[in-house]
Amino acid sequence: MSTEPPAKRQRTEDESAPAPNEDNSPQKSYLWFDDGNVVLQAEKTLFRVHKTVLALHSDVFSDMFNICQSPADGSQPMFEDGCPLISTSDSAADLTYLLSNIYENQKKHNLGKEIEATRAVALYRLGNKYGMDYLCDDILLRLKTAFPSTLQDFHLRRGQTKATFPPAVQDFMRDHKSTMHPFGKLGHNDLIRLANLAHDFGILIVLPAIYARLARLSNVLIVLNDAILSLSRKSKPVGLKPDIINTCLSGKEKMASAIQRALFLRANSCNSIRTCDRRPRCAISTSDILWHLGISVCEQGIRCFDIEKIRESTDWGWCEGCMRTVLMMEYEPMLQELWANLPSYFGLPTWEELKSSTS
Repeated sequence: MSTEPPAKRQRTEDESAPAPNEDNSPQKSYLWFDDGNVVLQAEKTLFRVHKTVLALHSDVFSDMFNICQSPADGSQPMFEDGCPLISTSDSAADLTYLLSNIYENQKKHNLGKEIEATRAVALYRLGNKYGMDYLCDDILLRLKTAFPSTLQDFHLRRGQTKATFPPAVQDFMRDHKSTMHPFGKLGHNDLIRLANLAHDFGILIVLPAIYARLARLSNVLIVLNDAILSLSRKSKPVGLKPDIINTCLSGKEKMASAIQRALFLRANSCNSIRTCDRRPRCAISTSDILWHLGISVCEQGIRCFDIEKIRESTDWGWCEGCMRTVLMMEYEPMLQELWANLPSYFGLPTWEELKSSTS
């Protein structure tokens, strides 16, 4: 804890982040209430808030404030009379996310809509730390939706337009926007943050789909992402945990081998497709199409689950009808088998075990 109360300063008008602190002394956050009766300090940022409000959301905060009642020996640091000063180990950014969610939820944040991954990670971590289960439950639901356990749901998350969904799914999307678009568009930096979160807190049910997404990145981005971001200076560096890197690289190779083996086995055993009058090329056997698919998938990396990208490709030289026949009769059943085995490529239990271990 701090030993001396910092000098009080005028309230900053910045509504987004603490102002640069050139003299390295504590600065007030915009979340500073003159009638607040406790000051929290995270790094060099101060937040003046209300004990009763925080205690309402968190039993951990409630217990903390009970312990920090002004002791007779004066050992509790005070910002001013009746207002204790409590230092936390949280980052200023993470605590800002948490307190903003408490105080500005209706004004700035609608938990029924998508949220950025950085904020989601902060809310889950601090929600877990401070016993705010409702925050963890919301982020967990978003994670399960963004990284589902079924291939059908995974296809729905792969950027298809709303018009391609059945009417019932479109109705669900209108009523449950947050669960269909939990984090908005995820960049690879966001993906890495969420992977680290799921790994750190043992949210195993979402790891297979996260690993499948990570496997689409180049090995350079997987291993050196933090170094690349540091050089670009465009974003705060973030890198995968070493265990995740090793698991992802190993699983990526296993997954690529499984894809190639499955395609080539089918290519050697399947029958010819129907004869097509539109293009002589379409009279070629299904096996040749699958051989080309296998080569293309392995050259492009782990993209086998992007079925729509393959279906829309114009490089095959076959008509849409013949390509659809191959995909429906051979390729899509193969994807079901690969998805069923997806956890094993990354050293995880079966889907059934993962589901039973998640409440």
